[in-house]
Amino acid sequence: MLSLEKFLQNNDLFFVIGLIFGILIFATVLFFVWGLINPEAKLKEVKDRTKSWWTMATIFVSVTLINPKISYIGIAFLSFFALREMISISKNVRESDRGALIFCYLAVPLQYYFAYRCWYGGFLIFIPVFMFLWIPFMLVVRGDVSNITRSMSVLPTQLMFCVFGISHLAYLLSLPEIEGFHAGGKGLVLFLVFIT
Repeated sequence: MLSLEKFLQNNDLFFVIGLIFGILIFATVLFFVWGLINPEAKLKEVKDRTKSWWTMATIFVSVTLINPKISYIGIAFLSFFALREMISISKNVRESDRGALIFCYLAVPLQYYFAYRCWYGGFLIFIPVFMFLWIPFMLVVRGDVSNITRSMSVLPTQLMFCVFGISHLAYLLSLPEIEGFHAGGKGLVLFLVFIT
């Protein structure tokens, strides 16, 4: 748990969080005033986006500050839902690939476990090496080889985008504190969210 005293003493982290919420306050006030000045302006979409950013920022900042374990789980669910969405809209996955998809979904908790344990070797090679070999092997073992090259390229690529790429957020949380930079991994994650 991050106590309030420790949080207030961490100037770097406090600055990043203040900057995030400062920009959100500015945007909220700006769109409200703009709506008062020009009532026929079509601001519904930007106001809705600002509200969603308030929700995301509040949840993300509170979860990151309260307990890092919750952050790992939250980011893992983000990867899972991104992978599920990518696979569901992909027209390149065959019906016979459903067995291999189980291994794609099982890769999510394993990748985040490596990030949580700060096991750099396992984290770095699990998806780009092991899963890139395991998925084609499982596809070939299934026996249906028609258009198999498409599945061999699509499934590992989706894992790279949705799991390996996003899991770097979780690995940032595992980084040790650097001398002179007291925000640590939490500060880096918050900064990354801020710049996106």
